[in-house]
This record gives sequence, C-alpha cells and structure tokens, in this order.
Amino acid sequence: MHCKHCEIDLPKEAKFCFNCGIPVAANSVSHSLLALAKALSFESQGKVKRAIKEMEQVVKDHPSCETYMYYGQILLFSGELKQAIEALKNALKENPLHTRSHFNLGLAWMRMGKINTAIDFFKKTLSINEDFHIARYWLGLIYMNSSDYENAKHYFEVLFRKSPDYHIVHYHLGAIALQTGEFDEAISHFQHLLKYIDDDAGIYFYTGVAYYRQGVYVKAKEAFAKTMELNPDHPKAKIYYEDCLYELETLL
Repeated sequence: MHCKHCEIDLPKEAKFCFNCGIPVAANSVSHSLLALAKALSFESQGKVKRAIKEMEQVVKDHPSCETYMYYGQILLFSGELKQAIEALKNALKENPLHTRSHFNLGLAWMRMGKINTAIDFFKKTLSINEDFHIARYWLGLIYMNSSDYENAKHYFEVLFRKSPDYHIVHYHLGAIALQTGEFDEAISHFQHLLKYIDDDAGIYFYTGVAYYRQGVYVKAKEAFAKTMELNPDHPKAKIYYEDCLYELETLL
C-alpha cells in the first residue's frame, strides 16, 4: 500500500498517510484532484518539465477529461504541440463537449500553422459555450491577420457587445479601420482606448497616422509628439512628426 499523494509506502493497517495526513481510503476522485494539484503547483512555480512528468503519471493513474485537458494545456504552453494535440484529443474522447479542450486544440493547431482547423475548433468552442469570449477574440485575430477584415470586424464587434470590458478590441477595430481608410472610426476607437490606457505609445502613434492621412496635421503632430515622449526610440514617429512640421509650414 502506498500514498498516491506522497508516493511513499504505508503499512497495510494504515488509515492515514503519516506524511501528508490524507486518508488511505479516500476515493479516487480525491486522489485525482490531489495529484492534479501537485502537478499544477510545479507549473505555477515555473517547473514545467517536472509538471509534465507529474501529469504523465496523473493521466496514467486517473485518466479523465480534466486530467487529459490539463496535461495537454501544459504541453501546449511548453511548445510540445503534437503531444498536446494527442492529449487534448483524449480529453474529447472522455467528453466530446469539453469547451476548454476544444479551445486549446484551436490554439495548438493555430501554432502548428493549420489555420482552418484552428478556426473550426474555436467555432466549435463557441457553439458549445457562446460566452467563451477568448475563442471569439482569437477568431478575430486570425481573420485580421489573414486580412479578412469583414469577418475580423464582425467577431470583434460581437465580442465587445457581449463583453464590454474587452477594451483591447478597440485597438484591433481601430487598426482595421485604419487599414480600410475609415479614419474617423479609427480615431474614435483609439480615443476610446486611451481612456483606459494612456501610456501606450503605439495607440498615440496610430492615432497620429489616422489624423495625418486625413490631412489634420496639427492633431497628428500632437499625437506623434506624445508618441516620442512615451517612446523616444519609436522607429517612425519622428519621421511622421517632421513631415507634419513640413506640411504645416507649407500651409502657412
């Protein structure tokens, strides 16, 4: 007989582990949770290899949707993508409607470069739980990075409508508007974001670009000046700032 938590041998007559105090007769669910907690504690300490090793044993001793999912998640975050996908598939064999497993598979396939497969898993995640907002966020990013601005805008707008605290969505919607020439809309999104994040040089820079493309050089100059104040080494702000000065001098 041995303690499944401490992995030390115990006398046959023992009712409690003399090391950790866990009842020997504790049910398997309790053992599973303890083993899982032990593995995840190593992950939280940054001991990823040890966490993976612990989780390998956890899924052997306590195979379940949750243990496979956490095993796959640790593998995913450590870059072991093929192993992660296999573990997450095992999680779905135990529970085909497990939301987090579908989402993590979306992340894994995306990092493998299988974008269409990733999209399918993120959409499946939302079909199971429409409030799993991070899946909607990643769909927006995928479509935006693929220059499919219509779909990207759709997912970001729905996300913000359902979860207004996702203020970062305004950054992406502003970037899309900037790309599609909707400069007033871009400025509106960036200004909204500045109410919550007023020390980000990038937001001021893109605000300046929007004003610059409208020919509103005074406001553009102010935005680029703020960009350089926050980030003196910004690679483009100084060039735009000097262009604004030139344009303003030409107008005088």
